[in-house]
This record gives sequence, structure tokens and C-alpha cells, in this order.
Amino acid sequence: MMGVRSELGCCSQPINTDTVLFFQLLIRQLVPASANELFFRRGAGDSMYPTIGDGDVLLIDRSQNTPTMGDQIWAITQYGLGMIKRLRPAAEGYKDNPNVPPDTAADGSMHIIGCVIAVVGRV
Repeated sequence: MMGVRSELGCCSQPINTDTVLFFQLLIRQLVPASANELFFRRGAGDSMYPTIGDGDVLLIDRSQNTPTMGDQIWAITQYGLGMIKRLRPAAEGYKDNPNVPPDTAADGSMHIIGCVIAVVGRV
């Protein structure tokens, strides 16, 4: 097994434990990044519903910090606030999820922390 950290830096409440143990085989199937580049966060709010629900656990890969295609989900900061957003490139910058009121970041206000590579929700 490998340890994957639960970081306190952004995007809502931290997972209750400092280290979350996860089976190495499962994580290796999801992403080739090292354990140092992965962390868990808990989603908060409903702006990403139904893809991500309030309280879902997210696995984020910090080695992926540049969008390579549209409509991927990213952990970002904008104006210093942590968020999880689906980003879509546009001429004026990146646009957010079309199911919520539009927001555009083109003035350097957005910083990409990493790509959300897995969502674990309640059934």
C-alpha cells in the first residue's frame, strides 16, 4: 500500500486523517503520478452536482497542472479561494461549468492546483 496525503491547502474541508492509505494497484490504474503528487480533499457545495456531490472525496493529481483538453475537472484557486471546477477553454480565458452562472478567468486570477482524477461518493 502507499500513503496519499490529505492536504489542508485548498478546496473545502480536509479529510479527517493526515494520511489516507490506499491500495497501490488501484491508484496506479488511475494515474502514473507519484504519491507525493496526489492528495485527497472533500468536496463542499453543489456547484458541481451531479458530477461531484457535497461531501464526496476527490483524488487530485498535482503533477497535472495544465489543461490539455476541455471539460476536465480541476482543483483551482481564484482570487485566493479554493474551488473545484470543470474548465472549458475560451477565447477570453477559461469558462466554468455551463450548469452554473458563467465565470471567466483571464487576468491571472486563476491558479491550477491539479486535476481531479477520481471522485468517491456515497451511494
